[in-house]
Amino acid sequence: MPFIHQQIAYMLTDAYTDTLLFLVIAAICCALLVLSTIAPKKLQEKSKLRPHRTTRDKITHLASKRGPTFSTTFLGTRLFHVTTYESACKILTDKDAGGDKGFNYIHFSPLFGKSSVFTQPLSSWWPSRKHINRHVFSKTQISPLPPLISQTLTLRLSSLPLGTPLPILPRLQLLTLEIIFSHILSLPLYSIHSPSTVSAYISALMSLRITLLKTSKDYKYYLTPSIIYRQFPLGSSVHSSSLVVRKFILESLESSPPHSIINSLPGSSSYKIDQLSTLLFAGTDTSSSSISWWMLQYPSSNSTMNLSEEIKEAARRKPVAPMVVRRVERGVECDGVLVKGNVVVWLNAVGMSAQEEIPEVQFGVGRRGCPGREIGRMIVKMTAEWMREKYEWETVEKKLEEEGEEGFTCVPGRGAEIILRKK
Repeated sequence: MPFIHQQIAYMLTDAYTDTLLFLVIAAICCALLVLSTIAPKKLQEKSKLRPHRTTRDKITHLASKRGPTFSTTFLGTRLFHVTTYESACKILTDKDAGGDKGFNYIHFSPLFGKSSVFTQPLSSWWPSRKHINRHVFSKTQISPLPPLISQTLTLRLSSLPLGTPLPILPRLQLLTLEIIFSHILSLPLYSIHSPSTVSAYISALMSLRITLLKTSKDYKYYLTPSIIYRQFPLGSSVHSSSLVVRKFILESLESSPPHSIINSLPGSSSYKIDQLSTLLFAGTDTSSSSISWWMLQYPSSNSTMNLSEEIKEAARRKPVAPMVVRRVERGVECDGVLVKGNVVVWLNAVGMSAQEEIPEVQFGVGRRGCPGREIGRMIVKMTAEWMREKYEWETVEKKLEEEGEEGFTCVPGRGAEIILRKK
């Protein structure tokens, strides 16, 4: 009942806000749409660079190009695509180049909430980031993690089916979720959630990671109140999946002990809910995808490199975050082109990583890099070492190594399977 009451209050608040701001939002969106047809032409003439061909084949097109290109604007915001290693490092590490995360991430609020490090306004994003680093990712907090990872690996991966095709991604999603959940909430995952509830939560996450990306490209999202947008098929899918995620998060937080990491965060209950939503998704999705891509690209029978090199090479060839977005607040020069302030820089990690002669791309570094990268490395490396020690495997279909599901993260397709053998 508390969950239902909170959802009703949440919907009423949304309806009240949407009613007050609908006319203002509609007027602003119309103005931005007009600007989106004017600004690209002027920007193209000024930069003397060819515009991007179409939005649909953006990744494919950029992956085959070398050098920066301007694209059409997205709701009045200028986009600058970077596909070279040197320019990407400059944007990510140069403080004068800006790099604030704050570009249209509000449409991720059904998954992350409105006060997470993904969706917060720029004014409050950096203080929140410091809180997360201090209370969640400090050395003191992550020091108990290796024994927890080892225990979970032994419990969940010791009795995998042998000799038959095994979908690898779902297994690893359950594994990484259990590790992150137990670490942040200080209690076992299955002590408060049934296996069916956990599976429903992961299915909702997988749905949202695709539908939210489509939402960001849907003009109806920006022109209609959220309570009306839910009547459209895409909005309905987002809303139903977000309710599953929200219920899972609320029940988890209510059951967590006072000494847990999530309860050590300063802030209101809604703030903790949003941070927990972000931490569970980010930790589960990225780590499981990284391990899956490594297993698909480097079957044990074909291994010629040491494990650390394999993991790095798998991440280079199949970056989990295919597109890295930063906002340039001051002017910076990239490949002889001056990128002025208030321009969103779109770093195409796929395009850079596809070139074998280019070293590992340092996307995500700098003060705005992933705060949980040390935990991610720990989970990926320990899981890879455990699997390599206990099993040998081969992929079922070679072509599946090159396929992935569209979304704001790159994960292997649902049909990606391996066949395990005991060593």
